[in-house]
Amino acid sequence: METARHPYDTIVIGLGCAGVAAASALAKAGNKVLALESNGRIGGRVQTVISPSNSGVIEWGAEWIHGADNFINSILKKHNVLVLPQSLETMTLRSDGSVATPNSSKNSSFFDLFEIGQRPETNEELLCWHGYGYKTLLQIMLNTYNNGPGLPNLDVELKTMVFRIVWPRDGSGNVEVHCATKVYIASNVIVTTPLGYLKKNHKNFFNPPLPKKKVEAIQNINTGTINKIVIKFNEPWWPKKPSFFKFEWTDDDVAKIPLQDSWITQIFGASSPSGCRKSLILWVRGTAAERVEKMAEHILRQTCMKLLKRFFGKISTTQNPWIVQCTTWSSSFNMGGSYSFESYDTAYTRGRSDLAEPLVDATGELRVLFAGEATHSTKFSTTHGAIETGLREARRLVSNFNVEM
Repeated sequence: METARHPYDTIVIGLGCAGVAAASALAKAGNKVLALESNGRIGGRVQTVISPSNSGVIEWGAEWIHGADNFINSILKKHNVLVLPQSLETMTLRSDGSVATPNSSKNSSFFDLFEIGQRPETNEELLCWHGYGYKTLLQIMLNTYNNGPGLPNLDVELKTMVFRIVWPRDGSGNVEVHCATKVYIASNVIVTTPLGYLKKNHKNFFNPPLPKKKVEAIQNINTGTINKIVIKFNEPWWPKKPSFFKFEWTDDDVAKIPLQDSWITQIFGASSPSGCRKSLILWVRGTAAERVEKMAEHILRQTCMKLLKRFFGKISTTQNPWIVQCTTWSSSFNMGGSYSFESYDTAYTRGRSDLAEPLVDATGELRVLFAGEATHSTKFSTTHGAIETGLREARRLVSNFNVEM
């Protein structure tokens, strides 16, 4: 196996939001950085897909910006990228075909069905892209937006899977990052791989092994999955407003569903993306989110259309779709879920701070650092939380850190 001749200052593993933030900040600060990404694209759990006819974009992963006053919005304004408040108005549709009134509905909002960390409170706390897509933010940070030249101090390797990190506990030598055909070396490494991946692979991923408290943090912090079923039609047939439709099952209808089909009640709603009016997205959570990933396309299509006719049948005439696709955040080998969330074991402990704590060698030098949404103590499960953790680790490595994103 070939070993790289020249060491980097830092190797960043993973180019999701946290990895992009860390790599770009360090490169702008003058450090020589290598970023390794196992996928053939940048973004991690951010994946902007352009509609085939260029009629808009669909976010397969993270979709909204949480908070009008956070630094992401400041970055976008600086580059004249328009984002607008997302209306939270929701129509609640019942399984008997009726439309629920606010007083009769169990929950008033589509977003009540999300984990607390993902749930906005007001329109001003949720911004949508209106055609740009989340990829725009990553391009801005990497200086590739509008055909920018990139960053001279940053090397990026896509489709490069990291199998092991070997770090010198005694302080001698460099950190080694082992890939399929090459070993890269650096003074330190920032690990931004998703928590779901670490849960399955941490034992063989680090040499020496992780300390006990970090392993316990990895085990105790929960991961969850919300998948999107993207259904594309020739023309929109559902109401133009609102953008969100919450599905509410009556007790009688739930009782009539065969046990083997009960998973369908975990498809909790639909939304019409602002950037692609001809598409409808069904949102599915829990064990059903994992189940739909393995489902044959024709069965998924049939099930979704039955569901849409059940809930929309009395207010709209449904049409047959021309394509049905499903995200696979749980089964993707390098993801293992779409977000982390609090549990009893982590809510009142140092779980997330233990996960974020760097590994140092015998001389006190930082060797292995950790970033990603799961390492944020308060803004976990959000993109701006992930970006903040990437910048946090860059600050650890650069004295007098003053980088403008």
